[in-house]
Amino acid sequence: MIDSTVRLPNGHEVTVSFPEGTSDKEIKDWVLNEYVLNRDPGSIFGRSIAQGIDDLQQKWGSSLEGLGNVIDAESLSRVGGEIVANNQNEIEARRYREQQYTTESEGFQKGIDYVAGLVGQSAPQMATTMAGALAGAKIGMVGGPLAWATVPVGAFMGGFLVNMPFFYGDNRERQKEAIERGYRTEMDEGAAALTAIPQSSLDSI
Repeated sequence: MIDSTVRLPNGHEVTVSFPEGTSDKEIKDWVLNEYVLNRDPGSIFGRSIAQGIDDLQQKWGSSLEGLGNVIDAESLSRVGGEIVANNQNEIEARRYREQQYTTESEGFQKGIDYVAGLVGQSAPQMATTMAGALAGAKIGMVGGPLAWATVPVGAFMGGFLVNMPFFYGDNRERQKEAIERGYRTEMDEGAAALTAIPQSSLDSI
């Protein structure tokens, strides 16, 4: 990945990440479209849903990147890194539009917007968890007379397995941030994965 800093017409500088080999024109065209031409920040709920989707994809991409590092698969690690960077670009561009082209709500509406933001941002991750739990519960139904026990176990395992890549990727991204700030010196894939186990379990429950 390559980091490029582009100056906007208003003097602001933004940094974006793209795969190596991306031309300067492609980078500048993307920045022009997302930061200059697109001035529609969207509704608070729509922005939050989009933020939740980007966040989910970013964490999954980070888990692919980590898996590639563990099994020494450079292509897998590269694909995961590109997913992380692309979604981070989208997140930063949306944040910029929100800051530039929206006005802060007041009073009761501010509380409604806050709740809408929380619900929208968490909805994609909750949806994947519930989808995994539902799939696991259906598998548990094959238990026949023991379905009363296998269905909840299946539901738990389905949610757990879907959550693992999300939390593993989330822990990796937090480690990256800590490294950038000087709190850590290197990535610990094992710690990211092990920490994801109780996180995924609690979220599935």
